[in-house]
Amino acid sequence: MRFTDRSIDALKPKAERFEVWEDGRTGLGLRITPRSKKTFVFMYRFDRKARRMTLGRYSKSPATGISLATARRMLGEAREKLVSTAE
Repeated sequence: MRFTDRSIDALKPKAERFEVWEDGRTGLGLRITPRSKKTFVFMYRFDRKARRMTLGRYSKSPATGISLATARRMLGEAREKLVSTAE
């Protein structure tokens, strides 16, 4: 799924926590809890192990969380840091 504010808002909670991943192997995901909390996560591999980094809670208001654009910027920064750490 391609993330947009509209597609994120359309995601409804389920009985159990679940994750949805953006198309294109970006590593950007969204974790949705039964109470409708939506949190951006970055999935990556380090030392051959899959790991997840929490980027922040989704919100259109900067006072209460991070926007999709901010999550994408943070994802890029996290990738750069990961690459520089591996070198």
